[in-house]
Amino acid sequence: MTDRARPSGAVRPKAVICRTLRIFNLIHWQYHYGFRCTIRALRTRVRVVTPSNWDSAVILYRKLLVKCLFSGEDPDTKEHVVPSWLQKRMELEKENFKLPNDSFLQYKHAVVPAKSSHNTKFSEIETRISQGILKSDEVYLWALKIHVGLLARDSTLKDDIKDPKSKTIIDLRGFNYHVNIFRALYQNWSNGGTTDPSPFGSVFLLDSLTPEDHFDLVHCAYTGALGIDIGKKFIFFTFWDRGRTLKSNALTLWHEDQVFQVEKFQNTSEYLTRCHMAHRIWSCEMAYFQFRSRPNSMAMLRTPNKVAAPPYPRTPARPVDILEYVLVCKNFGLQWDLSRGNNSYTQFTTIEEALKAANVKVAINN
Repeated sequence: MTDRARPSGAVRPKAVICRTLRIFNLIHWQYHYGFRCTIRALRTRVRVVTPSNWDSAVILYRKLLVKCLFSGEDPDTKEHVVPSWLQKRMELEKENFKLPNDSFLQYKHAVVPAKSSHNTKFSEIETRISQGILKSDEVYLWALKIHVGLLARDSTLKDDIKDPKSKTIIDLRGFNYHVNIFRALYQNWSNGGTTDPSPFGSVFLLDSLTPEDHFDLVHCAYTGALGIDIGKKFIFFTFWDRGRTLKSNALTLWHEDQVFQVEKFQNTSEYLTRCHMAHRIWSCEMAYFQFRSRPNSMAMLRTPNKVAAPPYPRTPARPVDILEYVLVCKNFGLQWDLSRGNNSYTQFTTIEEALKAANVKVAINN
């Protein structure tokens, strides 16, 4: 990866991405699903796939991966996961991003199968976003495409390219319901339908604290969150909370805990680093809050011109699990440092150092 010239002490100003940590051996997804299973949306409801039919679920998902991401039809082209216009604007064509297995892939190679008619239709959203026309429902669908596109691409890459028998980076069995929800929402949008709620999750359109040539992308499939800095705007999404996070005090926390604090460092060498960290710290905290405050699955109801996610019971957020939160922080490139207080973070170094900083003792299985 290449760096632009930057002030001393500042983080690299562009092409920074954090992706999902390989945490399966540590926590086996029990925090995500409640037990070792796979959840997927089939037709109008969420279905639990138990170990007895995992194989059929994997076969189904592999079929999904070689089909058009938008529709499941036979593909005739490719769709860039991170849009071409954004790659050109932020000069990402030769830049790499980090994969969950700590290897790297160029942005231009992050592509998935698509049918040209759907690629063209979706470009309507891409064009408006590139022009700064940001409608929450369309921006949500755009980000959801990036989310499922990254998962789909990871699912085609070997964890160890030197080992012919290596498994893929991402286990396929946990994410096919994400693809099904995306396809349902895309089809509904392309047909002029509506959603309830609109959008399905929370969308935060924030004025970016970093320079306009700064690009950043954080993706946490575990909590169902994604943040992207596209220049003037930093946009953050929680995909499965039915807009609950947006209705919380999240924006107040953004302004009081992050923007206000960053302003103290203007005209200092720390300013750019503080701005970059503010985006990530707030995103991480909001992602984990909503994850602890909602059910582990989402039901989906469909009619010819509407897709709905029925309300779920409002329950208090479950307590913070320190190990879980350390791993979530890693997804955002952060290290939670309890020695400095509960709200203190540094940039991520290693998982061993992160566990030590949070006073967590656990055996790590590679």
